[in-house]
Amino acid sequence: MKLKKSILYTTIFILVVAMLGGFYIYKEYNRTSENLVDVKADFSIGGKLFLDEFLTNDSNASKKYLGKIVEVSGEIKEMTTDENNFYTIALGDTASLSSIRCRLDSSENKKTFQIKKMNLISIKGICTGYIADEFGIGSDIQLDRCVLVIKNN
Repeated sequence: MKLKKSILYTTIFILVVAMLGGFYIYKEYNRTSENLVDVKADFSIGGKLFLDEFLTNDSNASKKYLGKIVEVSGEIKEMTTDENNFYTIALGDTASLSSIRCRLDSSENKKTFQIKKMNLISIKGICTGYIADEFGIGSDIQLDRCVLVIKNN
């Protein structure tokens, strides 16, 4: 009799653990990234100043900004799209080779038709890296999951 109860409790325990594990796997598989539209930026900075911080001391700037949400204001230098229809907007001075490369979140694709090269805009994204100029092609700061910041005045 005790053996039957022990087998029953063990079976119930295994089923509960399997169901909880299955639920966790389902939630993780279907998890989406948080949209940055309503998230407050850790830093709000002008594009030129942002670039200057990295160009002056990339080690300190990396410690300060990497992994943080940064809102950058600047002039659109270039807009590109890749084979998967993901847009990248480069902010910076057209006379400089260095820029801030903002890879837009796919939810922002429709808004790209409203902006033009040379316009001043604000973009919010997660700072994911800095590529220093080693070959004379300019330095780039990388922002990912970017959203266009619309300010209501």
